Amino acid sequence: MGSPFHRKCFYLMVAACFIFFVGHPVAAQIKEKEETEEEEPSAMDLGSLDFTKGGAVELNGDVIEYFADQNKMTARGNVVIVHPQATLKADEVDFYRNTSIAHARGHVRLTTPQADLFAQELTYNFDTMTGDFHGTRFLSYPYYGIGKKITRVSDKQMVLEATEMTTCDHDKPHYHLASRKLDVYPQDKIIARNVRFIVGKVPLLYLLKFTKDLKEKRPHLHIVPGKKKKWGVFTLTTARYYINDYLMVGLTVDYRSRRGIGTGAALEYAIPEGGSGVIKGYVMDDRNRTLDHHTDEERYKYEWRHKWDINEATDFIAQFYKIKDSEFLEDFFELERDEDDSPDTFALLTHNFPSGTLSLRTDARVNPYETIVEKLPEVRYDLQTQEIVESGFFLKNKTTASSLVKKEAKPSTVKLDTNRLDFDNEVSYPFKLSIIEVTPFVGGSETYYSQTAAAGDDVLRGQFRAGTSMTTKFFKVFDAEGRFWDPDVKRLRHIVTPIVTYEYSADPTVPASNLFALDGIDAIDNRNNMNFALENKIQVKKDDESIDLLRWRSGIDYKYKQDPGGKGFDQIKTEVDLRPVDWINFYFDSLYSTRTRKLNTANFDFYINGKEKQWSLALGKRYNRLVDDQITADFSMRLNPKWSFRIYERYDILGASLKEQEYRLSRDLHEWILDIIVNDNKSNGNTILFVLSLKAFPGDGLEFGSQLHRRAPGSQLQNQASAPLPEPTSTP
Repeated sequence: MGSPFHRKCFYLMVAACFIFFVGHPVAAQIKEKEETEEEEPSAMDLGSLDFTKGGAVELNGDVIEYFADQNKMTARGNVVIVHPQATLKADEVDFYRNTSIAHARGHVRLTTPQADLFAQELTYNFDTMTGDFHGTRFLSYPYYGIGKKITRVSDKQMVLEATEMTTCDHDKPHYHLASRKLDVYPQDKIIARNVRFIVGKVPLLYLLKFTKDLKEKRPHLHIVPGKKKKWGVFTLTTARYYINDYLMVGLTVDYRSRRGIGTGAALEYAIPEGGSGVIKGYVMDDRNRTLDHHTDEERYKYEWRHKWDINEATDFIAQFYKIKDSEFLEDFFELERDEDDSPDTFALLTHNFPSGTLSLRTDARVNPYETIVEKLPEVRYDLQTQEIVESGFFLKNKTTASSLVKKEAKPSTVKLDTNRLDFDNEVSYPFKLSIIEVTPFVGGSETYYSQTAAAGDDVLRGQFRAGTSMTTKFFKVFDAEGRFWDPDVKRLRHIVTPIVTYEYSADPTVPASNLFALDGIDAIDNRNNMNFALENKIQVKKDDESIDLLRWRSGIDYKYKQDPGGKGFDQIKTEVDLRPVDWINFYFDSLYSTRTRKLNTANFDFYINGKEKQWSLALGKRYNRLVDDQITADFSMRLNPKWSFRIYERYDILGASLKEQEYRLSRDLHEWILDIIVNDNKSNGNTILFVLSLKAFPGDGLEFGSQLHRRAPGSQLQNQASAPLPEPTSTP
């Protein structure tokens, strides 16, 4: 046929002849049917057709033919079909307009939002978005795989037969899972049956069924061997198994050479229309060999948490926490201890009304070593600030009815109980005086006690309070175009807000010393002070949104002679939050006592990220005059695409010693990440960790050592306890 140019000319002449000789009969046939059905396309109209329920489809190919008797189109050579929900590419495609079914052959590729599928042959329905693939490869990140046959049941499910699946994108992957049948629910879960885990060519593990929840990032298997000063040589093992969308079972077996064996179980559940929760238990025979004399004691903890969003306005939450002794969390669950060293046992029901919130709470003591105030129960209603009959006056109320019992820690047998009804009301009248916003208020509380410590029974206590607040705003706009590091910023706005507040509270009719002092309601006292505060903000506007680059607030209390703390200025409180760009953040707060002329607390956090996150630096300081003074530094850098490192240091200034240091070296092993971590902690000794994890699932992996995660400098500890499963939306 000669050169490609001559071949193309020949095809064009054939197409022109086909249109000339066949076009008129086809047009006549269409005209005869136009009264009963839509117009059939001619060969010249095949570039854009609305031949599916999903919408317009664009079809392109080197050669396109239309067969009116079969209502079929055939395209050959570089065929591309573009649908709103999928794109199909192939060497050759037959498309049947009546059924919206396409038969594709040769180098077939189907691209959808959920996955890419590659095959030699495909039958696909563009109406239902389902089909059968033969000799197929698929990509649904982070998974790669092949299958003898793949059936796309719907846009939410694929069924694969005789498959091999991996997260390695090499032609010959380092490992894979071989399965007879595999159900893939993109962005949801994967269910495999008769599974073999193969590394290279060596099968290492066989499972009848394997389920991977793609939404759940926590590991299914967690192994931590290592050595620790107070535990000796240890191995901590936790395995989780997801039975279905509503149930997960976890088992724990821990061995510590100096403490013994601990076992635990966890059950996470979700009840349709009934909330979700977790039940956990852990028991160990603690044979403490860290002391001069050995002890043998059974120690344990049991917990239950449940959360239920009953409707948009009502929710329920409950927690039960039973621990053998006050030292158990510190000895074996340090992260839980740091989060909450004395977890409550309570139940709370809350309902939001248009004008307020009603709550019912019950607290009970289940750990005898604790001193706690039980609420059996407490009912509370908070009325939001409401205008009184369009008068300009506003009312705010809080009403609390409680049955309280205070139990001292055993062996004490002291028990204090009372029934209490408290009304707290406040009326305000905001108005504007020139440029100053003024809000005077008057209020007070009335509290009934069935019993008291020294005032007898059936006691009524009252307190009067009043005060006012005054504030205004000054601002100025500055032209910043061309003088700011962000070219999108055109103007800066500086806002200055002075605030003055005065509050007076009279002596309560019954002093706190005559009450049981069960909580803050009983501990109220007189107050006579004024607060002066000044807030500065620098704002920019980007994309019609105001962004605070800088917020600086300082305030000080002035107490009058009647105040129990004495007359004069008290503490100066300062807060600074600076965010000039996305990659820099600085926060600072402090408390300075004008009475002692000493800085009581000072804390700061500084974060900076390098270009394209090549490196990052975090500095933090924690100063408390009566406790400690520590500085932390955390620096990480990506050396190249394969290697990165991290250094963490914590230094005690008062003790002039390095409290903790950690060095981490990370190596990218294609689909795996290897971390080598050396940690030196003055309290817990030295630890070496080897962490091997899948890049696709950072939560899955094997850990070798005693700890892996720590809070960032200056940040709060994150809750490491198991969280409930998501609320189900339908019955199983």
